[in-house]
This record gives sequence, structure tokens and C-alpha cells, in this order.
Amino acid sequence: MPLRTVAEIRLVERPACIVRRWPVFPLKESRQQKQTIRVSSAKALIDALGPDRVILIEAGARVRLDGAPRARGKHVRWIRAGEKEYEPVIRDCANLEIRAGEGERPLVCTKYPYANVVHFENCSGLVLSGLRIGHDPEPGFCSGGVIAMEKCESPTISDCILFGCGTEGLTLSKVKKLTVENTVVEKCTYGLLTASGCEDLTFRKCAFRDTEEYHGFDFADSTGIRFVECVVENVRLSLISGALFRTNLDVEEARIVFEGGAIRANRAAALAEPANMLRTVDTKLTGNIWQGNAHARVVVAKVGTAEITAADIRREQRELRDLIIRELFRHYFKTHNITCTDEELAARKKQVGERRARLGTAGGEFDEVWHREDICKEKLIERARTNEKVEAFIKNNPAYFDGTVVTVKYITIACDPTSSTADQKAARTKLEGLRADVVAGTLSFEKAMQESSPPPAEESNGNTMSFDYSKVLNPFFRGASASYPLVPAFAAAAFETEVGQVSPVILTEFGFHLVKVTDRKAGKGTPIVNPHRPNRSQEIARMTLRHRALNEVILQGMGDCRIVIMKPGGIP
Repeated sequence: MPLRTVAEIRLVERPACIVRRWPVFPLKESRQQKQTIRVSSAKALIDALGPDRVILIEAGARVRLDGAPRARGKHVRWIRAGEKEYEPVIRDCANLEIRAGEGERPLVCTKYPYANVVHFENCSGLVLSGLRIGHDPEPGFCSGGVIAMEKCESPTISDCILFGCGTEGLTLSKVKKLTVENTVVEKCTYGLLTASGCEDLTFRKCAFRDTEEYHGFDFADSTGIRFVECVVENVRLSLISGALFRTNLDVEEARIVFEGGAIRANRAAALAEPANMLRTVDTKLTGNIWQGNAHARVVVAKVGTAEITAADIRREQRELRDLIIRELFRHYFKTHNITCTDEELAARKKQVGERRARLGTAGGEFDEVWHREDICKEKLIERARTNEKVEAFIKNNPAYFDGTVVTVKYITIACDPTSSTADQKAARTKLEGLRADVVAGTLSFEKAMQESSPPPAEESNGNTMSFDYSKVLNPFFRGASASYPLVPAFAAAAFETEVGQVSPVILTEFGFHLVKVTDRKAGKGTPIVNPHRPNRSQEIARMTLRHRALNEVILQGMGDCRIVIMKPGGIP
């Protein structure tokens, strides 16, 4: 008998013919072999998730995770990434392997631009191999990444292609002992990689390429980072960005080591920040442009006579759009003689100090410039929403408060304050031409929608919506939590245009619009009273008047001030 199944023990004190046989049971094979499951669809992949298994995605399959049923299970949960957009969080799947079958590389994708394609949480021993992962078919703007990992230990990514448009290829948080090998990360729109609170990250024979905008490799509170025989090429960071490799630590354990490979044809402020926290060993550095502090003096935009430099953006840690809007407000305050006195600023400073003392917080330095402008903004808002103006607004716009439901179709050409004056003029001219054709009967509004607006998501009703003003969310706000009335100019067009008619071209801070009213269901004629919020009409009116006042400042500034967005190199 084989020893693995029977043990023979001869008892010396007994006759030799007596043999006692003890069965020895084989080890459980569940710990030695993983269950293998073949899938070719998103639903099958979600259903197959679990620990200690190998999921083989059939060759050439297109696994669209946005099309998977959003059923909550033991190993997957869905988090909201935007309006009607969700991403799956795969969790608690120890020793899970997701691999490609033999043949054409399968694609794992989502069409949701605000969602990460795949998101793993608490998955130790995870393996991803042979996959192509990214946002598809949308090639343009995204604000979701490709792969996100949280609290994962010893994960491996092998022979994969991670592609944009995703904001970044890898988003890592509290990940330990990660190995990425023979993998390509390319064409991302914000950066390549962000790691926070991670340990022992190794990248071997990987290519990071063709990425632009804000960052390359950002490491926060992370140690043990090694790149071995990797290539980083054609990463073109904007003038407002920092170094290609960045870390917030200045200790030996956090030093980034780049062994062999090449760093070539990149553009950034510097190779590394701090400079001593990257050590290269036999690495070829060719064709790179390190702009140093020279980029700080580069003019990024002009608003009237005011100039915004890259240094302004980096110093204040604000986006270009915010700084352009700030200049538009400064122009309005100056032309309308809205000022902040020294006494008002002193009173604000005292108020801030008392609040910090009450809360027990030190806070940062008191920013006099910011508080002066904020006080001016408060004066502007209070002028726009006095009690008399609030009551007049409610009286003159009963349809806003009585439950009237309006259905509209609309055309939008995106155009915000970061759009140059020339782009704004072109957008307005195009919509005015379309409106003229629609009014003349030579073009239907529906046909104009198809030609001018981006393709709508499948879950939506296209560029069509019905709304009760007092309940609706802002249709141009992509977040999921802010309850906010419609943009005033858009609401006015919807409520003031007759059924079947097309509004004039309207401008909001989101762009230019044409609105066609297709239906209207009249309300009660008097404001609806909410017993739990008896002043709801006043709240809506005050909020609307506030938004209208701020919006008018931006729109007037966009008309009064010539806005020029500079191209790389300071060229208009």
C-alpha cells in the first residue's frame, strides 16, 4: 500500500503476523487548487467573484461593467460615481485571479466617465493578467481612473494594458507588496499613478507613456518604491504642474529607485521633487525638458488687462477656471464700485479669530485679499435678494412654485469662463444659425440636437427633461448630492417660452443653449405649501436670486473682458 493512504505499524511485542493498518486521509485539495470559471460577459464576471478562484475571460470578449446588474453581493458593492453612474467595488476576495484566455486580449471597460473601471478593496493575493482595461467607447474627457486598489496586500498586475481616457492608470491606497510587470499605462488625462500610504511597490519592465496634464507619479506617505527596467516616455505635464516624480516624504525609506530602463521625451517642472528623493541606476535620460522655475513666469491666461501665471495657480492651489472667475468678479467690483472698508475687514478678522478660539483650531494665516473679496461678494448677494425682491420674485413667477411641470428639449455647446472669447463667439454664432434654420422650418430641432450636442448616455432621455422647478436638480451639475435649482437663465427660457417655440440663444456659465418647450402642465396657480418647510418658497427664491446675481457677474465679465487662453509656450 502506498504510504500516503495506509500506514503499517508492526507491534514488536506481538506476533509478526499481526499488522495494524491505520488509514491516512489525503490533504484537502481545496487549499492546493483553485476553482476555475470561464466567463465572457460582465454579469458572468460579477457572479463568479469570490476568494480562491481563477476567472478566465474568454479571448476577444468585451466585458462592459456599466452593463452589469447592480445587485449587491457578498463580494461586490456599487458606489455612485456621478449622476446615474456607478462603479463596482470588488471586496474580500483573497487569492482571486482574473486572467485572459488564450487568443485575442479581452477588454474590461466601462462607458461611465466618472467611474473607475475596476475597484478592489481588501483583496490579498489578487492577480490581474493579460487584460486590456479602460474607458470605452468614450475617447474624450473622463474623471474616473482605470484601476483603484484599497487595503490590498500582495496584488500582482501582469501583462496588462491600462489606457485612458481615465484620469490615471493606478490609484492606490494602503496597498502593500504590489508587483506590476510587463504592463503598459498610457493615454491618461490627469496622470499615471497616485499612491497614498503604500509600502513596497515594484514595477518591472513596464511602460508609462503618452500622458498629459497634471501629474506623473505621485507618492504620499509611501515607502519601498522601485522601478526596474521600466520606460517612461512622452509624459507632457502642463506648465502649472510639478515634477514627474513627487513624494511628500524626505526619508531614505521613501526614496524612489529607478533601475535601468529609460526616462525620455518628457516635459515637467523637474525630474523629481524633492530632487534627492529619486535615485537612478544605469537609467538612460534623453530628450527630456525640465523647465524648472522658469515656468512660473509663464502667462497662462489673460482676462482683460489682468494676467494669470502658472505661479498663481501653483501658489493658490486653484484651477485656472477659478482664477479666471476671480478676475471677472474683480472687474465687476471695480466697475460697480463695490468695496470693502478697513473697518469691515477688521470686524471679519475678529469674527474669524473668535470662531477659531471657540472651536479650538489654529487655522491658517488670515488671507486679507480673499476676505475683502468675499465681503464684496456678500454685499452683491444681499443687494440682489432683499425681502422686497424675494416677494416680488415669488409674485411674478408663480409657475416656479405652484407645481407647474415643463418639458423641454435643449441643445448645449459647452463653453465656460476658461473658453477664449473667440471660442465663445464661434459657439454663439453656430447656435444662432441653427435657431434661424429651425424657425424657418428648414431644419428640425431634433436634427439640430443630433448635429450639435454630444451623444447622450443610454440611461438618459437624451437632451430632453421634464421638471418642476421647486424640486429639480441642476441638470448641468454632474454630482449626486447637491439639491439645487436650475441655472436661472435656463429656467427662465424654459418657463417663459411658449409650447412649441424655441428660445433665443442663452448663455450660462456652462455654455450656450437653445431650449424648445414641448409640453407644459399647469400647476395650482398658487405656491405649494410644505407643512414641514413653510418658508420653502422664500428659500427657493433667495437661492435663485443669489445664483442669478453671481451668474450675471460671470456672464457680464465674459462679455466685457477679452479672455485669452495661452497655449504651451505662452502663445495665444
